[in-house]
Amino acid sequence: MATEIEKIVEHAHNQRSFVLTGGAGSGKTYALIETIKGVYALRPKAKIACITFTNVAVNEIKERAPFEDLVVLTIHEFLWMVISRYQNELKACLAELIRLGTIKVDDPYLFDKAHFEALRKNIEYREWTNYANGVISHDDLISITSYMFEHHTRMGQIVADRYDYIFIDEYQDTFPEVILGPIRQILKLKRNCTIGLFGDPMQAIYDRSSPENVDVLIQEGLLVREATLFNRRNPSKVLDFINQLRLDDIKQEMAGGVHDPNTGKNGSILFLYSEKNERIENIKKSPSIPSDFSDDLKELFLVKRFIAEQAGFASLHDVYVDDPIIKLCKYSLSGKLKKLGYVLSTEETFKDVLDLVQTEIPDDLQRYSKAHGNIIDRSLGYKFENMNRTRLDADLYMGTKKMSEYDLRDRGQRCDDLIQHLMGLQEVITLYETRRYNDFIRKTTYQVKSTADKERLRDSIDTLVSMKDKSIAEVMKYADEAGIWTLTEKVRRFQEKYAYRYMRTVEINFSEIINLYSYTENNTPYSTQHGIKGAEFKNVFVILDNGGWKNYNFEYLFEQRRDKDSVVRRTQKMFYVCCSRALDNLIIYYQNPSELVLNQARAWFGKENVKQV
Repeated sequence: MATEIEKIVEHAHNQRSFVLTGGAGSGKTYALIETIKGVYALRPKAKIACITFTNVAVNEIKERAPFEDLVVLTIHEFLWMVISRYQNELKACLAELIRLGTIKVDDPYLFDKAHFEALRKNIEYREWTNYANGVISHDDLISITSYMFEHHTRMGQIVADRYDYIFIDEYQDTFPEVILGPIRQILKLKRNCTIGLFGDPMQAIYDRSSPENVDVLIQEGLLVREATLFNRRNPSKVLDFINQLRLDDIKQEMAGGVHDPNTGKNGSILFLYSEKNERIENIKKSPSIPSDFSDDLKELFLVKRFIAEQAGFASLHDVYVDDPIIKLCKYSLSGKLKKLGYVLSTEETFKDVLDLVQTEIPDDLQRYSKAHGNIIDRSLGYKFENMNRTRLDADLYMGTKKMSEYDLRDRGQRCDDLIQHLMGLQEVITLYETRRYNDFIRKTTYQVKSTADKERLRDSIDTLVSMKDKSIAEVMKYADEAGIWTLTEKVRRFQEKYAYRYMRTVEINFSEIINLYSYTENNTPYSTQHGIKGAEFKNVFVILDNGGWKNYNFEYLFEQRRDKDSVVRRTQKMFYVCCSRALDNLIIYYQNPSELVLNQARAWFGKENVKQV
């Protein structure tokens, strides 16, 4: 009997487009790699494009399938490669989508077709948008691509003629506009281009995930479905549990092969709960937890605020995400100014606006101010315009966390200029502390021209290492004056443009930068629940607290609330992804559960595995 890999290689050889669906730990990436190898074994000159969701996956596929002619890109990179060659059509589509309101701007009349045609440069794709200068970002790219394929049918023909095979990894995360746009168009052309999709609808955890659109293509007869029912990762107890969470008819079986990690493993599952607010570190000391649970442990939190608290950079999170003064400016004062019809000058201050709209400072903000060195009084002189445009976004300080050995990205690429500078400084310190002296010398801005320079540098860096309990401002100043990590023009511009945030950030203890750097380099056990899809760990500790995020609710999940079906399904998929990471032991922690929650926990985990801390 043919294996699922043999079946899909046969589909590929016979130019039948297909979808391979498999649960967690079923080896879908392995199947993708083996399919690529199988195609090249039969057709060495084949032109294959492999599209995946993350840069980490791109690097992994390139490492495991090092074929010279294989094109491996993220979905955004692939789409941009396709449409960026057709600038006239791209500009016309961009202008039309702005006119239609699909791409929203404050004044659509400023960005008509004539505006983009008048630009003396091509449209560019970046992390940000600047329509005046022809710069689009991620969501724009998806909308434009869908529109271009819909209104210019030759786009599909060009792609179909360029590639013999297009394989899409993690298809459940691919945008609906792509599945029902370019992919469907290519399939309908009946060209000699075979589409292969690999993924798991149960792991569709992102906001725009749309696995149901693949079902549409199957119903239209454009794809044939294959399924893999084996699980090569999870021990039997974990597998029996996660099978109960699936929302489809896939029930996985232990693979049991000689080389499969879960062969012969029973593992363990445990649902812990407490009836009061308990520190996570205390929960992990429960006698019910296996003695080796700290080995290769990953602690999974839904919201980044909990990670900041656990990992030791809570003040940074407060400044970059929860700052109540910035919230007051953005969500209250700016609206009142608009109602008054008042147009501010660039020089008017926070105090000027407070006086103008005659707003009473809320009591909770007054208490916050007292606890933070009378921050209201200290912020009155800052320009309101700059405060109002300050973004509240964890990505600005947390950046992009390293996830595996295949992750080669600069983890600071999404951080603002101040955090990038501080992370660079901590990298210099870390290189010195870990005795990677050659890398340290190359990284530092200190100019070493003699033995005396080296001695002075050693003394300076030793002093810098000892300053971990000083403020960020003190450490930055010393590193700059000592020449170890000089302040850049970018930092100076940031200080001018975002003076209030700069002031608040540099007051924080530098130890938080050390802790943040450790987190982003994946040297802590903490991760977001969204951030671990595709990974696996010996021990997994899932903390069930939705942190006020309305998209998810673990209480609704365990109570199986039928009136909250969309939230329950979304939460159940997230829970499935988290629990299916465990190679040995899985522990769930729930604070102050209802009796309904406990009843469902006993049904899923077994009464003997539900214990109060």
